[in-house]
Amino acid sequence: MKYILKREKGVTMIALVITVIILITLTNMLIYNTKDSIYINKLTDLYNDIDLLREKVSAYYNEYGKIPAEIKYTNISQLTNVISKKNDIGDFLVIDLEAIKGITLKYGKDYQKIKNDEQNANNYKDVYIINENSHNIFYVQGINIKEDNIEKIYYTDYTEPDETTIDLRYIDGILIPEGYYYYGKEKDNLGNESIVIKGSDNENEYIWQKQISIIETLPDSIQLLEEQSEEEFIKSVNCYNGYFRNKSQTTNVQVIYLRVDEDKWSEVYTKDCEYTDRNMDVAYIPKGFRVSMAQTMNTISNGLVAKDEHDNEWVWIEVPKTVFITAQNSEDYNNIKKDLTNYAKDYRNGDGRQSLNWDDQFYDGCGIVNQEKYMELYNQMLSSIYSKKGFWISRYEIGDSTSTEKNITRTSSSGITGIAVSKPNQIPYNYITCAQAQEIANTIGPNSNLIFGIQWDLVCKFIEDNSILRQQDINTDSTGWGNYLNSSLTLNRGKYNIDPSNSVNKWIVFSQDTENHVVLNKTLNNETYSQLLTTGASEETKVMNIYDFAGNLWEFTLEHATSLVNYKSSCRGGIYYSKGNNYSASARAYESDTNGYYYIGFRATVY
Repeated sequence: MKYILKREKGVTMIALVITVIILITLTNMLIYNTKDSIYINKLTDLYNDIDLLREKVSAYYNEYGKIPAEIKYTNISQLTNVISKKNDIGDFLVIDLEAIKGITLKYGKDYQKIKNDEQNANNYKDVYIINENSHNIFYVQGINIKEDNIEKIYYTDYTEPDETTIDLRYIDGILIPEGYYYYGKEKDNLGNESIVIKGSDNENEYIWQKQISIIETLPDSIQLLEEQSEEEFIKSVNCYNGYFRNKSQTTNVQVIYLRVDEDKWSEVYTKDCEYTDRNMDVAYIPKGFRVSMAQTMNTISNGLVAKDEHDNEWVWIEVPKTVFITAQNSEDYNNIKKDLTNYAKDYRNGDGRQSLNWDDQFYDGCGIVNQEKYMELYNQMLSSIYSKKGFWISRYEIGDSTSTEKNITRTSSSGITGIAVSKPNQIPYNYITCAQAQEIANTIGPNSNLIFGIQWDLVCKFIEDNSILRQQDINTDSTGWGNYLNSSLTLNRGKYNIDPSNSVNKWIVFSQDTENHVVLNKTLNNETYSQLLTTGASEETKVMNIYDFAGNLWEFTLEHATSLVNYKSSCRGGIYYSKGNNYSASARAYESDTNGYYYIGFRATVY
């Protein structure tokens, strides 16, 4: 028995020793493999982050023409071995993770700290940065990996500098024309930098010529090519604020300008939602709208344009959230009105004829059934502006598409006879009362109405805040940007009528082949005339992508001229047969609430 026990004990000790050796070996292998697995997972997480960021940044860049990054980051000495001296030139910027919403990353958590501490951005390491020129993305902190007992640090998903030739489409927000590539930047004597591009011939260099003020004619030093047109060039320069000129020429300068293609629209919005532009400004988009994809029309600060389901065009009027100082919520109507009135106070007293009292209040003849309904609609407007920080107005004076199609001059008996639209090249919808204007405005867009007086004032303020126009251009003399007796305009399309009060007088088609390329309101065919224009006939009457806000027709609003008994309706914006320094864009006038006239039209609003 003892023998057996001793024998069993001996076998157990040997087995135990062998087992221990095997376990130690397995444990070492497991620890090694576990470490290896951790390294692989960490590196995979980095690669996944980089891939996702690259995809999202590219999509953002293609839509907005710039990368989602603004905060500079200069602590990049550790990245030397992966930075390309050829491509990674210019600044490195912290990627704005809030601008590219809907992503989840493993790393980059320090962005939340940096956005509140921009001046000390270089103190943070757990952050993704991007080169402004190459768009290459790097993780500053890096991932430590041990390969063959050698420690390595990965800062991106490659280990050698990326020397791939880059075909950048935008530099500093400027689109590089098709067939050309970014060549670099050049400083002038004042130290200002300008973009330089080259074409496929790789010989001629073209440098960006910035143009701040609006031009109306072709500069004398420029010689356009046969396939280029003066109209296209002027429109492009005014839209993009510049053009590319041949760097080696001083006379008969050849130019390259960006084509203005404004016929690009988003998919139809299937529900009410928000739109964020490339400047991170936000607009409310109603169901059924399509937003412009053209660079000249897809930012709020330039005048965001959208189309409804009937192709009527609208422009978003932003009201900054900082306006609301006393208002506490969307039902605080009195304080909302107070804040809006204070914000637009410079345009509240515009008066084209005499000192009168004007207010958004009900009166018989305004087109709304009673005081209760008027205030319900008014409060709805106030609440919407507070909640959405803006509203839509029709891009054009409302036109009569039926009269336009038949080329019929509207008369005093026309009334509500045609289909109302907010589109270019339309005969304006005149010869209606304010009540009829309100009735028609209800039919144009989703939840559309005639514009209130305070909304007109807010448009004036929006134009002042965002365009090159000054307060005096809007409040005192609007000759330079409206169709008035003393203004001269280049007609780009459409028709004009020298006497719309006479039904026999027809609308005249404008032709650029005629000598009257420039129609001078005071000297047409050596006689003194003024001309009413079809909607959007001249680019010179467009500001913030809104046409004919100054001049052309007076436009009805739902404001009440409270001082008069028989002339209770209000109209704004001036008139084609008077001077722009007498009736500016903000000017008010009173009119009969029972009669329609050839010189008064309207525009609509959606909120």
